[in-house]
Amino acid sequence: MTTVIETGDVERWLRPHPVAALYGVGPATAGKLRTFGLHTVGDIADTPMPTLIRLFGAAAGRALHAHAHGQDPRTVQTQPIAKPLAPSGPSSTTPWTRPSTAAPCSH
Repeated sequence: MTTVIETGDVERWLRPHPVAALYGVGPATAGKLRTFGLHTVGDIADTPMPTLIRLFGAAAGRALHAHAHGQDPRTVQTQPIAKPLAPSGPSSTTPWTRPSTAAPCSH
């Protein structure tokens, strides 16, 4: 599912979400954020960047601050959509199955 958010509404949309919804926030970071009373993205957004840097280090503190404000400087990487392969073999309706790589059983 894709959610479309107008550019000016990103931060407002993010604010009520739990801290774990932010990119890069795993269970350990989420737990540490909750220890400091930061439960929502809005709580992080309202925390001064120097405080986040003191708690999480320079890179992580800046990233938390930026992401909580709806900012992500990473370049979006796109990949071309793969085209389906043309059917081959005796019938175009025959489903493809992976050939067996197992040695035949001999009992």
